[in-house]
Amino acid sequence: MAGPAHGAEQIPGALRAECKLPTIEKLPASLRLSRELLARIFGFQPIEELARLRQGLGVRLYVQATAGYTHLTITADRWAASCTFLGKGATVWEKMSVAAAFALGQRATRLKELTVLYPAFKYRYWCCGVKDEDLTWCMDKWVSIVEGNATPRKPGKAPGQKGTVSSAASLEVLRFQERKSVVRRRSEAESLPPLRSSPLHLPALKSIVGIHACVARTLADRRWLAPALSTLTFQGSNLVYERSGVEYFISKSDGSLAVLDYNDYDDRWTEAKQSISDMLRAVHRSVHGSFSLAQTASLLSVLPKGRVLAQLRRLWPIDVHRVHDAADAWELRKVLYERGCRKALAGLELRFQVKQLSKSDIPLVESIAALPQLKGICVLNYHDIYWNHLQMDAELALWGLTQPPIVKQVVNTFASIAKRVVYVQSPAAVPSSHTPADIAALNFKEGLSFHLDSDGDMPKDEITVATGIACRLSKLHMVVFRGADGSSGASPIVARRFLSALELASPPGSAPSSSRDSSPNRVVGTVDIKAAASSLGELNWGEHDKRDEGLPTIKRINIEVVGDLPEGMSVEAFECALVETMLSLKSLNGCKTVEANVKDQTAAFYEDLKAQCDDEQSCLSRADLPSSVKAIYLPQSWRNYFTLRVGESYYFESDWR
Repeated sequence: MAGPAHGAEQIPGALRAECKLPTIEKLPASLRLSRELLARIFGFQPIEELARLRQGLGVRLYVQATAGYTHLTITADRWAASCTFLGKGATVWEKMSVAAAFALGQRATRLKELTVLYPAFKYRYWCCGVKDEDLTWCMDKWVSIVEGNATPRKPGKAPGQKGTVSSAASLEVLRFQERKSVVRRRSEAESLPPLRSSPLHLPALKSIVGIHACVARTLADRRWLAPALSTLTFQGSNLVYERSGVEYFISKSDGSLAVLDYNDYDDRWTEAKQSISDMLRAVHRSVHGSFSLAQTASLLSVLPKGRVLAQLRRLWPIDVHRVHDAADAWELRKVLYERGCRKALAGLELRFQVKQLSKSDIPLVESIAALPQLKGICVLNYHDIYWNHLQMDAELALWGLTQPPIVKQVVNTFASIAKRVVYVQSPAAVPSSHTPADIAALNFKEGLSFHLDSDGDMPKDEITVATGIACRLSKLHMVVFRGADGSSGASPIVARRFLSALELASPPGSAPSSSRDSSPNRVVGTVDIKAAASSLGELNWGEHDKRDEGLPTIKRINIEVVGDLPEGMSVEAFECALVETMLSLKSLNGCKTVEANVKDQTAAFYEDLKAQCDDEQSCLSRADLPSSVKAIYLPQSWRNYFTLRVGESYYFESDWR
């Protein structure tokens, strides 16, 4: 007899029915997950994903899962829009009502951090700043969440919670960030919840990061109180104009403030900010809307005297303008000291909105150095663009060498970023007292141009001092000669003596030149000299180059003729003398271009000069001149500016003056 056949068709129907898996409701309690455990599992999903699964989870489990959130992110990016069932381009937060957001805040009793990623529209440009509608996106939602989280709750009110629920707000961090890669549709936001009859207490809130001034003003109007706030950072360019919100949060602090700063749009200097230690650093950074010394002192003075700023470690960058800010610096020092800010401050960033630092700025330097015991100062050269280089007098740098260490460090920091160094001739009755050791201690590592302002003759020892200072410019490219007041003509004889001494001086890292017959060891890109019309004959350096000490290699020479013509000199004679001087300078070793600018003359003079150059019988046509002589005329509105050029057009990328 054959054995029983094996297969599903041999299993009786009753037995097959017993082999079916039971439903969840029929499973024994030991095999079923509790609703609390399911809520914790689904609570790890972002709220956008929970919204997609809400229909399958059920309202009760959805509400219980959202009650366990510790971190919430309100975002409008593409991912959030794709995770929602509310329609293409919309997000959960845009469709959520104010009442639902308030209830979400009430349920989230363990909420620690709330991040708002506000959108940036396509029409936003770097120069326009952030639009107000960007900042108010979903503002009604996150304000409702925070206020709902801070609302007292009765025991057992939140589903799934056992025991007594604390009535204190749990939020510790409120963060704002910009999302530049955002594509969203516009939606009309609901109005903010009605104002409360009493202030909103947020005792656990310790950090507000990246808030805009207009948003802070709105929260101040709603009377948010965060006495334990330790970190308060702002962003945006309207802090100075909307300071009410900034002042409100500072005034409500109970002494735990450690960071008062604002975020920078330019992240290139983040590393430089983090590396500020026990040394002075000079960096270039563009900060939008910073406070001045007076404004900073005014904001911090709203705090009561005592030790309310004893824990302050970092303060926002401060604008420094001119000498009148010295009194404001002393006032800021007084405000900080009276509120306990002494040794905790780790660094102070100063953004100097000045183009020139001279010996008259000594009170400003002393007041800055007298600020609380700082571990680092970051000097920010705001004008380091195009020709707006920081200019520093050599006398100020030499003065700093004899000062206390902190003053000396501040002056050295200025010197390290100065692009132009100016030396003014001492009065005849005051001989130069600077020694070679003092000059050797200077370090203008970013120096590009050296300006020598002299009036008449200059003693040999002072020329030696000026030459030594010029040699301390690591990137020396341009030498400028002017009168003592900076606008009159300089002496061509003094200029030649200085250049001869500069040629004999040793460039950094090379051996000194012991013979005047040695080959030139220094190259100067440009020499600018202001000269009177009566001293053009003294500029014929090419004729004397072989008789006196040699000059360095000069690639370009610019002559600016100032003052009136000598009595009895005609326009034609002046033109001949000017061209003769230019050709003499063009014959110097390595010279490529000589350019002469005639300024400060009458309109009739320029008309005559232009007629001489246009006339075929003029000296420019009759004389045996090279074809490189060119006359350049500026438009009629610039008729008081006439230019002659001999040689090729030569410009250097750092040739700014």
